[in-house]
Amino acid sequence: MNYLMLYVDTLRQYKRLSDTEFGRAIRAVLQFLEDGTEANLPGKECIMYDVLREQTERDRKSYEKKMAAQRENGSKGGRP
Repeated sequence: MNYLMLYVDTLRQYKRLSDTEFGRAIRAVLQFLEDGTEANLPGKECIMYDVLREQTERDRKSYEKKMAAQRENGSKGGRP
């Protein structure tokens, strides 16, 4: 997966972090998505990191399921 989806309804939780903590968490999640590097974050941002990692795994599984369904439908051919 080459993107990170941030949901607006979680903004209230994100606002509890300083800009620095928020930036470290986002950078760490992006690094994890790129190459699987696990982060060891020092402060509150570790909670956001864990939540976003789990979210990206759910999003990835959902995306893969959708793509599998589209591949299956595509193998059936188009309209007659």
